[in-house]
Amino acid sequence: MDITTQYGTLHNCYNVAYHNNGQLAACICREKSPIYMDNFSILPYFSENSRRKASPSIKFYDNGNLKAVYLEKRTTISTPWGKILTEMLTFYPNGNICRVFPLNGQISAYWSEKNEAALIDKSSFSFACGNFSARPMCFHFYETGELESLTLQPAEQIELTTSVGKIKIKCGLSFYKNGQLASIEPALPQKINTPIGSIKTFNPNSVDVSADKNSLCFSETGLLSSCKTTTSIIAVKDNKETVITPDTKRHPLSDTAVLTIPLTIKFAKEHITIIKNEQEIFQLNSNNYRFIIK
Repeated sequence: MDITTQYGTLHNCYNVAYHNNGQLAACICREKSPIYMDNFSILPYFSENSRRKASPSIKFYDNGNLKAVYLEKRTTISTPWGKILTEMLTFYPNGNICRVFPLNGQISAYWSEKNEAALIDKSSFSFACGNFSARPMCFHFYETGELESLTLQPAEQIELTTSVGKIKIKCGLSFYKNGQLASIEPALPQKINTPIGSIKTFNPNSVDVSADKNSLCFSETGLLSSCKTTTSIIAVKDNKETVITPDTKRHPLSDTAVLTIPLTIKFAKEHITIIKNEQEIFQLNSNNYRFIIK
């Protein structure tokens, strides 16, 4: 089955899906089907290999605009960040690049994250928060072209300089449109200075598949705005103590192990918000309390 699109003809397609309005949503090509964009052409995958994911070669929005392409082989693509050797990329509805994946292999019992990461070399990066070399997993851009986040390969850890000190991170980092650091994911429990004292910040349950949103967050001016901790906090007012301790729950994969659910602490000019769970949220005026960190 051949399908004609505004970008070219897709040949010998199968696993074809359509939007409710009848527009092509996705398909897998079984023959070479180059597609043509403004200044370049790219080739959706049409051949199988041992690390190929069972996902569409190409996806579209319901207005016919390109949404994502899984490439036949890694191809150098011009992006707002420069030229990147790419295996998969996604687009915003207006055609601007959304995400770029240098690799897109299927992790399995026969193909590990280590095998996958070994296919690319480390790249050098330079930001206001630090210079480092690491293997990237995904570049995410704002619709207007600025870098929104950089996700790193799972084994990568780097050190960055922040307003709360040097922090060793994993997963990656996210940015505001002005280039200011927005969030990072600490790689291990690390002490930081906060408006209520020194706290070990860490999220033991971070998923680490995307650096879009992380547990240690900053304002657009660089100030600490929130963090997570497994440390207990005692808020004292008029000699009365409120003890706020992280919840625990049974590990879904073990009858004996437990998970600690970290507290989320949000910092504002005169208020501290400590979130234990959806039902227990403590909003405290920092001028009226003193805090003891256990």
